[in-house]
Amino acid sequence: MNKNKQLTLRLSLSTTFTVIVLVTSVLLGVATYSSVRNYIHISIRQRLMDMVGIAALQINGIAHSELVNQDDESSDTYIMMKAQLNAIKNVNKDIRFVYTFRFNSVNSVEFVVDASDNPEEMSHIGDVYDEAPEEMIRSLTNPPLINVDKRMYIDEWGTWLSSYAPFFDKSGKIAGAVGMDISGQKIREYEMRYLSLLIVISVFISIFVLIVGNIFARRISKPLSVLSDDLLRIQKLDFDHVAEIHSNIKEVVEIMESVDNMKKGLRSFRKYVPADVVAELISLHKEAVLGAERKELTILFSDIENFTSISEELMPEILAEELGHYFDGMTRVIYDHKGTVDKYIGDAIMAFWGAPSFVENHPAEACLSALQCQTFNKLLNEKFVKNKIPVMNTRIGIHTGDAIVGNMGYEKRLTYTAIGDSVNLASRLEGLNKYYGTKILISDSTYNVVYKEFEVRLIDIVAVKGKKTGIKIYELLGTLHNFGDRDPDYIKSYREGMQYYLNRDWINTASIFQKLIAMDPFDKPAAMMYERVSKFLTSPPPDNWTGIIMLRDK
Repeated sequence: MNKNKQLTLRLSLSTTFTVIVLVTSVLLGVATYSSVRNYIHISIRQRLMDMVGIAALQINGIAHSELVNQDDESSDTYIMMKAQLNAIKNVNKDIRFVYTFRFNSVNSVEFVVDASDNPEEMSHIGDVYDEAPEEMIRSLTNPPLINVDKRMYIDEWGTWLSSYAPFFDKSGKIAGAVGMDISGQKIREYEMRYLSLLIVISVFISIFVLIVGNIFARRISKPLSVLSDDLLRIQKLDFDHVAEIHSNIKEVVEIMESVDNMKKGLRSFRKYVPADVVAELISLHKEAVLGAERKELTILFSDIENFTSISEELMPEILAEELGHYFDGMTRVIYDHKGTVDKYIGDAIMAFWGAPSFVENHPAEACLSALQCQTFNKLLNEKFVKNKIPVMNTRIGIHTGDAIVGNMGYEKRLTYTAIGDSVNLASRLEGLNKYYGTKILISDSTYNVVYKEFEVRLIDIVAVKGKKTGIKIYELLGTLHNFGDRDPDYIKSYREGMQYYLNRDWINTASIFQKLIAMDPFDKPAAMMYERVSKFLTSPPPDNWTGIIMLRDK
């Protein structure tokens, strides 16, 4: 009796489940019709963006600018570009038209090169597009973007969906754009193809669900729900959460193992790539691509004094371990102050503030980071001394200025980094610490932003290697009213002496720095200034003296 009751319940549940699945399949088919159409349009738009972007990379913006009127259609440049566009069109059979266009002298859109060979369809150089779509116009304006029409449009040639991608001249300005058109009929064919495929898939899925759904649904749903939560955490770069999943289903176990392995790989990946960059790409649902922009950054370089000698004294294993402690502490300080660690170069660290995310008052954040790095370095050296390990004294250079920052490299191997004169100057400032016997040097552009928040002293006016103009460089001592290990009265006298120096009062300058040397004979900037001014007492500099010292070493 119990057996019959169980069989009846099973049959009843199976029948109910079958009806639910069939009704659900019909309702889902109707409900997803519009969604499938949107998916098709999105897929086609994405494909158009990819193709037109690749096509734009092949166009020589400089040569394109040489095509002025229809007489140029017989030129080698026009014939070559037409052949390029035809090659792109032939590879992508769904594309109906491929052409280039630009703004003319009155800011109207004019055609330039058309891949079409049909005289009735072909556009010529200078032909004006009177009712150009908004996306077409936008592709010729800054910021340079690849655009796809928001909706299909109708013109004298038919119904179309178009995409546009700009290309550039030698100076980086937009020289024109490539356009690609796919016909509305082709899109409708895609819709019918995908809808047919959807129907077939729905039928097979319904059959499959009817057979195995009742058996595995309850056993699968719970572990999959846990996995889904874990993947959402991964999307937020939370790789440390441990998901507790218990399942005997092979596929669920394999997914769980794959997710765990992915988390391990991403944890390792995060150690090589700035986490801010990855988080921004994930939040924007973007893939990293080649590209850079000019931004104001504050760049920091650090280096370890006499690292070559230290590396010769220690076993490689010990050196790597202790250097790891050093990098760990330095990096944590930089991250705590919203910095991005660009790279480790031997014993050096390059970091910057202001990218990929905006940082409020980034020069101050960099200066605070440098001071706290020195504090950490001092504590670490105390441990090194106890363990009879050579100390690692850090020297830091900081500069604020414009730099090119973004994804550099090539399409299969990218690195997020910054380049330019500002980066080079920050590196030079770090190196000047050795020359002046200082620990943290900042440029005048950084000083001009942070001088109300920190205590500094002017060290010199220098023109670093490769530069003819001089900049003032300052030693960063501490936060406001905090002079670090320097006596406030000593710094006050030092500043007074530098003021005399800039006013060409050599007698008072020499007198003050002579007293400072007596107070602290190990202060190299004071000793260097006294030596320099002593020479000026007997051999003054010319009347056009600006105080700039030309340095030839890096």
